Amino acid sequence: MHLATAVDQIATERDLAKSTIGQYRKAVSRFSEFIGAPAECKDLTAPRLNAFVADLQTKVTNTTAGNYRRALCRVWNYLTENEGIPSYEIRRLRRPKSEEQPVFAWSLAELRLLLASCDRIDRKLRMGLPVREYFRALLLAAYDTGLRPSDLFLVRWTQFSKADRCILLVQHKTRKPHIVFLSDETVVAIEAIRGERERIFPLTWGGIRRWMELIFQGASTQGFERLPGKNLGTLRKTNATEIYIVDGEAAAAESLGHTSGTRIVRKHYIDHRALRKYSVPRRPNEESGR
Repeated sequence: MHLATAVDQIATERDLAKSTIGQYRKAVSRFSEFIGAPAECKDLTAPRLNAFVADLQTKVTNTTAGNYRRALCRVWNYLTENEGIPSYEIRRLRRPKSEEQPVFAWSLAELRLLLASCDRIDRKLRMGLPVREYFRALLLAAYDTGLRPSDLFLVRWTQFSKADRCILLVQHKTRKPHIVFLSDETVVAIEAIRGERERIFPLTWGGIRRWMELIFQGASTQGFERLPGKNLGTLRKTNATEIYIVDGEAAAAESLGHTSGTRIVRKHYIDHRALRKYSVPRRPNEESGR
């Protein structure tokens, strides 16, 4: 059996996210390119997979190489269960060492620069809403809620409660209920763009990209510095970082809807420069008590 066929069967039989299936397909495609032919069950051997991973490490980051390795292992597990091919011995498989990169969130001062840049745009979207009102509401909601942009774009008016200042939704990635709360400022901003449409923020990446670039350009004239790869989703990190400073990692994880602990939040969302409030050690002139 071709591995691409196995991925098709996995997609049919298992309720997995499209992004997960996409990762499996991409891994199989790269593996096929490496061996020079459509990959089949017989190609799944420890030596060949190790050679593939080693080759990947010369072209991509260890993190990316590790993701391809894990995707192929998932396909291998499926074929072992359903086609009876020999299972792998995990200790014989090459495991790229993960590379942790510092997390950089936007500060509140930088968020204020972005909001100020919004306010200076005197244009309208095709739906008729002023750009400044739409993007002020979007930025404030992204910061208050810490939602992934993919979830924020799908929030419906029926999920928003003005009285309770909250949004109750099922997260697309985790498929678990999650409630997020809003400041008075954000509630006012959202109410300012209320309309008959089903979703609060109906524009997705294709619709907001050029406007976000315009906002970044305007903020840069006032001292805002945009790092590569930073966009609307960076406000999810700002949310986690600000909550961590006051209430700690557990509260930050809860704010983002992470129910499996704090490790992922600490590693990927909390700015490495952040210090939790009161975490500074006592001054040298204070009595030690001992």
